Amino acid sequence: MTDDVLSNARIFMFQQRGWAITIGHDMAKALQARGAKLAAMTFKRSTDIFVRNQSEVAYESIWSDEEIEESPTSFLKHRSPTLSEVCNGLGLKTIWEIVQSRRTQVRSYGEGFYYKNRQNVGDEHIENYVKAMFVVFEQMLDEFEPDAIVVPIFGGLPHIILNRLSRRRGIPMIGITDTKVYGILTFTYSYFNEICPFVQRVDQLNDSNEISEQIELARDYIAKAGAEVRTTREMEHFIATRKKSLYRTLRGLAGELKESRNSPNYVKGLGPSVDARPYRIVIRDFVRRWQYERAADGLSMPDINPEKEFAFFPLQAEPEVSIDVYAPRFNNQLELARQLAMSLPGDMKLIAKDHPVMRGYRSGKYLDKLDRTPNVLLVNSDFPSSELIRKSKVVITTAGTVAMEAALLKTPVIQLGDIATTLRLPNTTHHSDLSTMSDVIAQVVKSDFEIPEYERRLLNYVAAAYEIGFGEDHRLAWEDRDQDETNAIINRYLGELESCLA
Repeated sequence: MTDDVLSNARIFMFQQRGWAITIGHDMAKALQARGAKLAAMTFKRSTDIFVRNQSEVAYESIWSDEEIEESPTSFLKHRSPTLSEVCNGLGLKTIWEIVQSRRTQVRSYGEGFYYKNRQNVGDEHIENYVKAMFVVFEQMLDEFEPDAIVVPIFGGLPHIILNRLSRRRGIPMIGITDTKVYGILTFTYSYFNEICPFVQRVDQLNDSNEISEQIELARDYIAKAGAEVRTTREMEHFIATRKKSLYRTLRGLAGELKESRNSPNYVKGLGPSVDARPYRIVIRDFVRRWQYERAADGLSMPDINPEKEFAFFPLQAEPEVSIDVYAPRFNNQLELARQLAMSLPGDMKLIAKDHPVMRGYRSGKYLDKLDRTPNVLLVNSDFPSSELIRKSKVVITTAGTVAMEAALLKTPVIQLGDIATTLRLPNTTHHSDLSTMSDVIAQVVKSDFEIPEYERRLLNYVAAAYEIGFGEDHRLAWEDRDQDETNAIINRYLGELESCLA
């Protein structure tokens, strides 16, 4: 390589859905301008059409996730490994846990809104898809020989398979994740974030007497954020834009019907999906959203008695990374709430709150069943999480921003999922054995957070985020096509690639 480490570097990209159009294409142009050689896998057929038909970037090879999904056996003609061979190659005991992240296979969109918890394709198809993706990625690594891999986020089954394969070959795979410090993102090299410069910096600060140069900024953030807990930028944007006028609602419906007319995104064998909805499914979804919103709005906004002990259980959006990747064994949240409620000691009650983005996406039957589970109270999704965190004895979550919010308020958290970032917070205990949950709850509620070590570790966490992270808005670039934010995100990726390839 020349002095420019990106000159002649071989970069494999996940050109994924809308991200490929708003960020990925411009990034590919920037990499090509620096002399990099490119290959890609596309996700969503309309994205694949765009990538193959554009003339600005010359890819050496392009694979399509939809082609593999439609006919996995056609990719297994020359080699068809057993599942045991796949597991050995990925360093896994089973593939069925990571399969949970493939929502189009394990859940049916055609049978119900918003997804039905019924298997959408048979086990044989799932097995062949996993084998085919494994074979395709091994072929890509052997033939294209990438120096690095770029993804938007670590969000599903293909990401996990390639991440595990590339790590075994020492090839960096770079995506973006959230530090949980408001407005600060960071790069990560693994889907659980255990290989992440931010996480490694937190560990370094915690294991030494070093004081970060960002300590005063962290101190100021904690003082202000502790008084007014803030959620993510994405959540603030969602809440601000959630309510729509009748005109905007009907205009949105008209747009969805128009989009469905000649959608290129139908995948043979999967039936209707969020990307390919016939008219009847568009109308069904419109009606169901209206019905589900009414059901969600009918949930209570009770006065929380501070003298009553309770555990707070915030539901995750689903299907979503935060539960299907980080905690796949707990993605049946109805059953999880029942199990947690049975584990609460003494007079403690479980207060559950639906995720705000799921308003209008869970049926009244689902909400009613959860609310009528013994020792569970379900509150409206608009109920302030900060009030529930402040008054709860413990927060129990699979993953999510709530752990950071609780850390600022010095409330203990039990995390069921394996995401490594929030496990570095000083209030968080990792525990995934429901049979012993009662003992762990009894232990963590006695935690003393009014000690210097707690403050030191929380300061280290926030300071590391300011040291390692960056403040560009990924959502603005990805969804709103903000060109300034897009350029800034691309420059961040290029800088990270330069750093890891130097």
